[in-house]
Amino acid sequence: KREDLGGIPVDKSPLAAMLTPSGMNHLQKAREGHEQVHIVMFMVQDQAQHFRMKMIPLVLDHGEQGLGIIFEQVPRVPEPSPESGHNGESIPDKREENVEFERRISEHRKIEKALIESEAKYRALVENITEVIFTLNDQDLITYVSPAIMNLSGNDPSVLLGHQIQEFVYTDDIVPFEKGLERNRRGAFEPFEFRFLTKNRATRWVQVSGKSLPGKEAGCGFHGIIADIHERKRMEDALRHANKQIILLTSITRHDILNGITKMRLSLDLAKNETHDEKLLHFFELQESIIATIQHQINFTRDYQNIGSSSPQWLSVT
Repeated sequence: KREDLGGIPVDKSPLAAMLTPSGMNHLQKAREGHEQVHIVMFMVQDQAQHFRMKMIPLVLDHGEQGLGIIFEQVPRVPEPSPESGHNGESIPDKREENVEFERRISEHRKIEKALIESEAKYRALVENITEVIFTLNDQDLITYVSPAIMNLSGNDPSVLLGHQIQEFVYTDDIVPFEKGLERNRRGAFEPFEFRFLTKNRATRWVQVSGKSLPGKEAGCGFHGIIADIHERKRMEDALRHANKQIILLTSITRHDILNGITKMRLSLDLAKNETHDEKLLHFFELQESIIATIQHQINFTRDYQNIGSSSPQWLSVT
């Protein structure tokens, strides 16, 4: 019964009598982080039943190491029929039973093969994708991280397991990181950016997107993807710096042009006061009109000089 097993070390539980020394050796290897498969035999209702015992290393909700153990019953080969003819042939009913049994065994093997191939395919996808896949529990402890974390941070996945993810977030980014994480946990699918600490405590810009773990209420657990955007951020910073330099140059140039225009206007005003020739006055007025147009165009550039100088910001429309 469940109550006879809960809270008891497996080597002191009723299961211990059913685990051979070889089985205990497999358990120890699984504790060390290596997935194991072992065949065991249990007596179920006075009949020997064989099970495939799969031992999977896990990180539990509070960060401690654990094992997941899966028992899969191995189909039992039927014993020879006690009702046989003198020539050793089974009666027709038993022959049909054997055929049906072989069919079921064949189907079981096909399903098992399909499961193994499916597991291998998705495991290869997770392990070879360049983005980092990770899961957190309710206390923000890392319960899984894909091997791609090695390329991002230089750390082996085992280094991160059981630790709060905030330990690997740059100090100045912890508050925006936690706000972004909370928004995603509540269902707002908004990617957020922060600086991730590498093995040598350098920083790399990353972007995270994800949601709460399936089967849990909003705000509990989390699984997501970390994308390396460090090169993009570096290029954005370089472009922003270049924009600031262009803006500075434009501002200085505009100031010099406006000073020249002011001097030109003063010269025209002096020239107008020195003559009463209607023809010359008409030319002066044309020049003043052209100067006013140039001044308006120069001032127009001032309204747009800061566009692109700062990063985009989210604004609420409500």
